[in-house]
Amino acid sequence: MKEVTKEEFFKVIGSQDVHPQPQAEDRYRTGLFKTADGTVKGKLVTSDSYAIDEKSKFYLPESTNLTTL
Repeated sequence: MKEVTKEEFFKVIGSQDVHPQPQAEDRYRTGLFKTADGTVKGKLVTSDSYAIDEKSKFYLPESTNLTTL
């Protein structure tokens, strides 16, 4: 996965039928955005309680073409 901006992430994720799924509790809160068949289309890492803030990190698969956005 590659790190992208919040705007790039939601521009790509927003057009797909995906649902966020929280992962095991750890130091960071991680949510994987998956399709119905379990394909991971994005990842969100936040520092506290899944709230999106300036510390949040957004990731998309390496194969995502951001030049066509």
